[in-house]
Amino acid sequence: MPSLRPTEPESSSGLFSGKMILLYLLILGTVAYAVNQYMRLRHPAPTPVANPSASARLANLKGDALYQRLGLTSKQKEQIADLKKKETDPAKLRRETAKLLTPDQREKLKMIRDFQAEKRKERKAKFYPGSDLEIAKEGNQKIKDQTEQRRKAAQAAKAAAQKPKPAPTPTPTSARDRKASP
Repeated sequence: MPSLRPTEPESSSGLFSGKMILLYLLILGTVAYAVNQYMRLRHPAPTPVANPSASARLANLKGDALYQRLGLTSKQKEQIADLKKKETDPAKLRRETAKLLTPDQREKLKMIRDFQAEKRKERKAKFYPGSDLEIAKEGNQKIKDQTEQRRKAAQAAKAAAQKPKPAPTPTPTSARDRKASP
């Protein structure tokens, strides 16, 4: 005689069943794809430059390369090295260094710094679009225009609601009333 007890279906261990493994793999693949896309879009690979242009070299001038470009004398280099040892405030160091330069060297340094600032601005605009002041001003103007349009529409609606409506003319409602009306 067969047993009346319900039989339990055969199952494999809960966490390692075939369906669960496929689910884990699907989730893992989705997360890996999302991370890959994020990294690819947020951090693009740098473009290789076989022979950097003069402007690129000028934008990256620092230390000895900058001194060489400015044509500093050995005496000026020693004085700047002494200043670097004494001074910890970068702004004050720049001011004191500028005092040691000749007018021609100051002009060259200003040109290099201006060029570097322009390159920084271009890089910032590339990686942080919308951070430009003009774009922000345009956005603010659009918001002000939209707010003004909404305000005018609200005023017009309010004025229309306050305008007295003409009294409705009585219309006959029944067939007998319609016959009586001329």
